[in-house]
Amino acid sequence: MMDDALEFEVQAPGDLWRFSVGSPEAHGATWALTCARRTNDVCLSTREHGGGDSKWSFHQSGDWRMQYSRAKAEELGVSRVIRQWDRPSPDGLGYTEMIRILLPTDDIVSGATELTRLSKVEWIAPAPGGMVTVILICVIAPGAQVPLPSDLTPLRLIALHDGAIVMVFRAEADIAGYAPLFERCRNDILSVPAPGGGPWRPSRTDPDARAMVDAVSGDGRHEIWDLWL
Repeated sequence: MMDDALEFEVQAPGDLWRFSVGSPEAHGATWALTCARRTNDVCLSTREHGGGDSKWSFHQSGDWRMQYSRAKAEELGVSRVIRQWDRPSPDGLGYTEMIRILLPTDDIVSGATELTRLSKVEWIAPAPGGMVTVILICVIAPGAQVPLPSDLTPLRLIALHDGAIVMVFRAEADIAGYAPLFERCRNDILSVPAPGGGPWRPSRTDPDARAMVDAVSGDGRHEIWDLWL
């Protein structure tokens, strides 16, 4: 597993992990990472993105995608698949990156819906103001020995059916290069009609008015931008 002196607890196949950056009173989106018990399928979803209307799926076959639920696609009259890509090759260290979540710390707004009643949510410390918290989700092959990058903090390790390990890390990044892209996305979301409906105009004072932007970086990384509108 990790070629490092530290020991990490690995969760059993079938693990469901709920997490959010921030605190019950002020946080970004609330996520659920689900690993199948009898296959290597992994799924990522969020309460704020339709509450089950869509999800990111990482299938054992190598078919990775973001898609609507069958019911939501039928309701909107659109294809289920929003974005689809092939599983990439491992990097030089042995990690295969699945996806990363980017949350600007200044988009964590006080007064968000409290989640103290939702059990087993793990609260992750945000980056300092003016920066971005990055949640990086990777997978390594069964029995692989990989080094632990010094700029990443391990959050969760989950075994898959065949012995592969899903690894979730926290990191921090400078917002400078992303800031204009984030702002452009906010403007587009508020002005462009959604599939099957008109434009959405939430109150700018609503702390729960969030958007999950499915994006691809210039070097081909798949990202989710958790933005306050």
